[in-house]
Amino acid sequence: MKSLWYVCAAVGMGIVWYVVLLPVGDAVPLGGKGWLVNLVAMCLASLSVALLFRAFIVRAKGWLFHVLAVGLPTVGALLFGVYYVLGWHLDTLAQLGVGTDWDYIVKTPLVFVWFAWVFLPITVPMGYLSQWVMQCVGQNCRARHSS
Repeated sequence: MKSLWYVCAAVGMGIVWYVVLLPVGDAVPLGGKGWLVNLVAMCLASLSVALLFRAFIVRAKGWLFHVLAVGLPTVGALLFGVYYVLGWHLDTLAQLGVGTDWDYIVKTPLVFVWFAWVFLPITVPMGYLSQWVMQCVGQNCRARHSS
């Protein structure tokens, strides 16, 4: 139960990231017919980053706070790319007669990392917002349940 708020906040931040990045959807294919797969991939990426780096996120102060705020969106972009490819691969497996493009599967996550750096004016402020929100939620959860 003590982690439920943290998990909900991480998924919520995934939704916020999706909504913020949706206007650049021509460059990053977020909308369109596959919006649900993309939204789930974004939420899973956000949740994965939040859980993998929870100890650092909750305790970060000074320079570490800034490093995480700038660096974790890159990790999130890589994870989004992996979940994106996985989601679309599962979708193509459901269709008979459609093969797998392995070149696409390998390169796509790296393309999303590139997009994270191309869109620095978006990803850096969002990284700071995400870091601040997750730190606040993580510290409140820890403070409430440690006594």
